[in-house]
Amino acid sequence: MLPLQTLLTPRASHTGVSGMWQLVRLSLDPATGEQLNVGVTFTDRESGEITTRLLSNVAALRCLYNDDLAEDAAFLIDQAEHAIEQGVPLPVNWNVSLSLPLFVRGPSAKSIVDDLFTRLVPLGTKEATPERLDTDDHVHATRNVRKTVRTLLTRHMNIKGAPDFWRSKPVETIQGGRPVRVDVQIEARETGTPLHGTIASAWYKTQYHRNAYLDKGATAMMMATQLFPRDRNVMYLLCPSLRDGFDAKEISQIESDIASIKWLVEQKNASLAVFESERLMAQRILSDVGAI
Repeated sequence: MLPLQTLLTPRASHTGVSGMWQLVRLSLDPATGEQLNVGVTFTDRESGEITTRLLSNVAALRCLYNDDLAEDAAFLIDQAEHAIEQGVPLPVNWNVSLSLPLFVRGPSAKSIVDDLFTRLVPLGTKEATPERLDTDDHVHATRNVRKTVRTLLTRHMNIKGAPDFWRSKPVETIQGGRPVRVDVQIEARETGTPLHGTIASAWYKTQYHRNAYLDKGATAMMMATQLFPRDRNVMYLLCPSLRDGFDAKEISQIESDIASIKWLVEQKNASLAVFESERLMAQRILSDVGAI
């Protein structure tokens, strides 16, 4: 971690990057004036490129408030992140605002936002809790990833309820005179080529738990390609990175596990798409179903 004084002190010459940084602040109850630091944004002085890191786990907000407000916060943070990355000004008097820009320099844009995020966003400490990453309750467990993606799809499409292509229960079809259930969450037949997709997460510390969900996803794809051989069949997988509470050895093992599943899925003429966030996964699904 870089010394804060080094980060924030201008110099005439340096190697690396420099520019302006801002805190991203959230107010769930504007009447009280309470603001929570939920992220950091950095704008490169030379290129103008914007790099952000915003809160991806609202578990701490569930403790401070309740599930409904935490879900509202997740939606607001997602919308703010998208706007900031696109260079769109945040609305005045909105629940999310930016602090005044201040100078910063460092080895890279990513190292700057990561350092400032660690120092200035206490809620972010809940994003890396290794002791809870093998339960089905943590925010990036498969069950919760599916819930988050469904919510993001609904909100991006500005509709009430789940999209028409979302399946909350396994799809059931008949094979050999018997009903067969396939655990897919996406079934879109209005596109040029019908699409079936299953959502899974590799966000587990132990190989046992991780492979259990990877295997379930691969099984769903194998069944889908057998039942719907002419359709597109995609496994959408969430994968953690080093900054998410995993060390290099664990990340290497996760990558190896994913490579094995990728080979297996592709052997059955399905495909595997890997993402670092639920937001990116939702955007890909929207593209795949022709919604954007």
